[in-house]
Amino acid sequence: MSAPDREQELVRVQAVRAYVESAEQDLRLAEIALATRDYTGWGQIGFHAQQAVEKLLKALLISHHVHPDPVHDIADLRGQLRLWDRELADDLQEADSLNLYAVRYRYPPKDLTRPHPLNRQRVKNAVATAQRTRDRVLMRLVRRGHLPE
Repeated sequence: MSAPDREQELVRVQAVRAYVESAEQDLRLAEIALATRDYTGWGQIGFHAQQAVEKLLKALLISHHVHPDPVHDIADLRGQLRLWDRELADDLQEADSLNLYAVRYRYPPKDLTRPHPLNRQRVKNAVATAQRTRDRVLMRLVRRGHLPE
């Protein structure tokens, strides 16, 4: 591998790790907020779970030498990943359910007489989905040599 190629690979690995670290911070924030008994910002908790998954998928794309599109749609990102890792992209389909937290549940509903159908259990499930996604993505990144074991 030439010096420029080594430098490019180092930059890619650093980008992957930066996305993973940012995703871990989002997921940790969601976990802490969910564990706080008197906090009921369900939309915000779900948003951080969604952000974690979005960043993890972007890390995977970067590991495949793909500059991810500037989208926030998990299904879209999985579609991009499918070109490189069909098995994992299909395995992560449950994460698509987090898309509602990217925008819709982050803001008050248009009709304030009809609140968002969010509660602790629903958001707990969203965080669990993000945790499962993280575990699968991290295993793949370790296997690809972009993260230490």
